[in-house]
Amino acid sequence: MLDQRGQIQEAAATYSIIEAELTSRRNFLNAEVRKAYLDFRDAERQVTLCQEELLPQAEEVHRVASSSYQAGESTYLEFLQARQTLISVRGTTINALLNYQSAVARLEYAVGKPINE
Repeated sequence: MLDQRGQIQEAAATYSIIEAELTSRRNFLNAEVRKAYLDFRDAERQVTLCQEELLPQAEEVHRVASSSYQAGESTYLEFLQARQTLISVRGTTINALLNYQSAVARLEYAVGKPINE
């Protein structure tokens, strides 16, 4: 009888340990999914900012600087600065797209399936 009681207590303790481990793993996975989602949203906003605001502005500045330089209204240095800004913004846009794709991959890994389904 005492032996059965000990086995029951041991089984109950083992069950409690397994239940605590399961809860811990669920919490960890929830945190991972949440972080991956927040990283994804941030990367998405950065791509939008680059494509809809920064890049068009840099292209316009470059276009104006080029026209002004060709018309003799600005210096070559001003033209080069506008060109450098455009190249820099293009690089930033490419990095934002890379970060976005990485964030998509991390999110898909965290949830265990493609996010576009």
